[in-house]
Amino acid sequence: MTELPTLPVLGIPFSTLSVKEICAEVRRAADERSPLWISTANLDWVAMSRTDEVFMGHIHASEIVTCDGAPVMHLAKIAGKPLPHRVTGVELFRRLREGCAGTLRVGFFGGEGTEAEDASKVLNEETGPLIGAGGYNPGHGSVEELSAEEHLTPVRAMDADILVLALGAAKGQAWIARNRESLGVPVISHLGAVVRHVAGATVEAPEVLAKTGFEWAYRAWNEPELRKRYAGNFVALPGLMMAAARERG
Repeated sequence: MTELPTLPVLGIPFSTLSVKEICAEVRRAADERSPLWISTANLDWVAMSRTDEVFMGHIHASEIVTCDGAPVMHLAKIAGKPLPHRVTGVELFRRLREGCAGTLRVGFFGGEGTEAEDASKVLNEETGPLIGAGGYNPGHGSVEELSAEEHLTPVRAMDADILVLALGAAKGQAWIARNRESLGVPVISHLGAVVRHVAGATVEAPEVLAKTGFEWAYRAWNEPELRKRYAGNFVALPGLMMAAARERG
């Protein structure tokens, strides 16, 4: 695979591809059955990567790392490295749902309750290009426990072009790093919010909020479990801004 263009900000190799170009890479990977790990790095991911070397390593192991969120765009500007595109996981999947990469089989792994199965069913009830290849929730456990053959076999049986995970960022990335070569799925990404949205457990933020960078406020209001995480992000933000300023020199 040809190395894709990136721009490093705070140690993270952010992709400079547009969402249209990423869709083209998804199509190519699906056709060629070549590996494409897409990581969508939001402010929470940037903060975690500063203190968790393993998590940062998993980001670097990804073929594409998108800038997921207005705060990350602002950090890049402070660092003197403005990123050309903001591509959230929700936006990318919306574009795939609209047909930007043609017909694809999509499998879902993780989530709460029956969210993974529900998401697959929703796709199959639509007339769009995405085919639900199945959903599987392995339950709770360590990365090692969730990597047992009993949990990998259902994924292989999906015969998916894309596998979308919802295990929590750190655990999901670690699970991908450990198992992706043995799954037979070319495109893989941890997109927890996507699984919930497609399953109908949450409602996507209005486009005007997403475009103006206030999607986080909508999600915090509608998903109370996220408020603690967002509060932690705000605490970390001043330090990240100073680190970005130092990077600018």
